[in-house]
Amino acid sequence: MNLVIANLLLVATLPLCAQTAQDQSNSAPDVATTRMIRQGITKTKGMSMMARNITIVTAAGVVTLKGNVANAEEKSKIEAMAKKNAGSNTVKSLLEITK
Repeated sequence: MNLVIANLLLVATLPLCAQTAQDQSNSAPDVATTRMIRQGITKTKGMSMMARNITIVTAAGVVTLKGNVANAEEKSKIEAMAKKNAGSNTVKSLLEITK
């Protein structure tokens, strides 16, 4: 019985978990948003390899940024790029600064 309850709780909380690359939507607007953010990061001079390799997932217009960046400046730049392309209320940043 406890195992059943534990499994039900796990399934109920799955949508609350951070998104992964497999959660990327295949809709044209979501793919375009992800592509524009990724291109912005790669074209910005001085971005670390960590920043260039973050996970960007767009699903139903909501962008999730996940991964490590070298400093607060990179984090701010990436979040600004995402907000510019997706709108400020549709960006969830899980970026972490590596110490």
